[in-house]
Amino acid sequence: MSSTTKCVGYCRVSTQNQKEEGTIEIQHIAIKKYAERRGFELVNIFDDNGVSGTLHDRPGLNTLLDAIEIDSSITHVLIYKLDRLARDLYLQEHLIRQFESFNVKLLSTQEENLDSDDPMRKAFRQFSGIVAELEKGFILMRLSGGRDKKASTGGWAGGRRPYGYLAKDKELSLDKKPAKVVASIMSMRKNKHMTL
Repeated sequence: MSSTTKCVGYCRVSTQNQKEEGTIEIQHIAIKKYAERRGFELVNIFDDNGVSGTLHDRPGLNTLLDAIEIDSSITHVLIYKLDRLARDLYLQEHLIRQFESFNVKLLSTQEENLDSDDPMRKAFRQFSGIVAELEKGFILMRLSGGRDKKASTGGWAGGRRPYGYLAKDKELSLDKKPAKVVASIMSMRKNKHMTL
């Protein structure tokens, strides 16, 4: 029987921009170094690229939960930072309870000991979760304000591009072929109202 501590890692980034900047690789490196320093056997690292930390249903996270349920020799989940696990306090605590139900402890490369048995450490962990949730709220508020400002000046605020337009460099331009279809539909609609 092996005495090596077996662990898995979990990494998450929430936006396309973060994916492009390679922040998931930074998390991978930190987790690998942490496992090596502690003498842990790192079995696997599960990723969620471009997935919100407020969602419970994530492909990488679901696979991780399946892995720790199936393999009882895995005793730890390593994360880069608590907000990579969740940006919602309720979800964070729910996931930690799920890990604990499989006798698995959560370890962070950036925050010391997130143990639930120590009331002060648990309070610190929950406070960190509140801060992560607050940060997420501020990010959404800024993004929403930026989109509103862009839309108010006639710019494209992102999201699904309207039919009949092309999106390039965050700007919309008319796509001539579908634009004719839209013009035809508008003309038929106008004529219909005129005959009523």
